[in-house]
Amino acid sequence: MPNGFWYAGGDTHVFESAIPSSAFSKGDILTYASASSLSRIDETFSSSADTLAGVALADSVDSINDQVPYIVPGPDTLFWASLQSVDATALVPGLACDIRFDLAENRYFVDPSSLNTENVQIVRGNTGVGGVDQSVQSKVLVRLVATAGNLYYR
Repeated sequence: MPNGFWYAGGDTHVFESAIPSSAFSKGDILTYASASSLSRIDETFSSSADTLAGVALADSVDSINDQVPYIVPGPDTLFWASLQSVDATALVPGLACDIRFDLAENRYFVDPSSLNTENVQIVRGNTGVGGVDQSVQSKVLVRLVATAGNLYYR
């Protein structure tokens, strides 16, 4: 299973491939390490200078011809995203959440209790229309949101 975010659908999306410059896992959020190589974005999102490239579709160690596929999300691209069980309450469609990184589990997750810089909007949460039963899975359907001129859309 992917590390944090995995492609769920949507009409607007672009699949690309690039050289991995550091280790990352499927589902990680990627940034450009150089014009032609990718790395996992800083877990603390502390650098506003990072340009968000997309979401990894494969582990960096699984490159083919030194290339790893990733998805560049558009305004209608949807992702399933992980939650921490403590946050799996009252996530209704339309709610804005933050993207955080869990060092212990080495994965990204959606955090409704914190607003950092990278945000997501809940499309299908655990309550409201089309709610996902959180006793079965701690996941929500999200759309990435535009912040600070990066590739996300609101």
